[in-house]
Amino acid sequence: MDCASTLSRKKYTNFKSGRWEKFNPLKNFWGSVLITQTQEKVKKKIKAPSLFRPRENEVADDFLTEFNRHHDEIFLQLNKCIDADLDEVYVTSPISGLVSYSLRNAIVIIIGHERRHINQAIRVKQSKNFPT
Repeated sequence: MDCASTLSRKKYTNFKSGRWEKFNPLKNFWGSVLITQTQEKVKKKIKAPSLFRPRENEVADDFLTEFNRHHDEIFLQLNKCIDADLDEVYVTSPISGLVSYSLRNAIVIIIGHERRHINQAIRVKQSKNFPT
């Protein structure tokens, strides 16, 4: 499951939030927590949930092509949000159906998360063991 799935699961024809998404008493809390944990630079690192961790045998030889395809998908999903009220539409986290947050927070979380991936790639490329 990739981070674009949070956006792709929303019905873009009417941008209706489900009952739980709308009335979840912790929706603002979860948005803030996840924004903090997915910033470009975090104070305290935590392990990604196993759902999002790649298995060693899943690392593709064409990872750069896959990375670019993934970003194309994110941009496609973000473009569908142009007419949505980002603060009134709520989405459910792909990690847990109990966690929901605003579409605005989802977008901030996804962008921060993608920045971290880009920074990871830069660090790997700069490491002395990186093949040239």
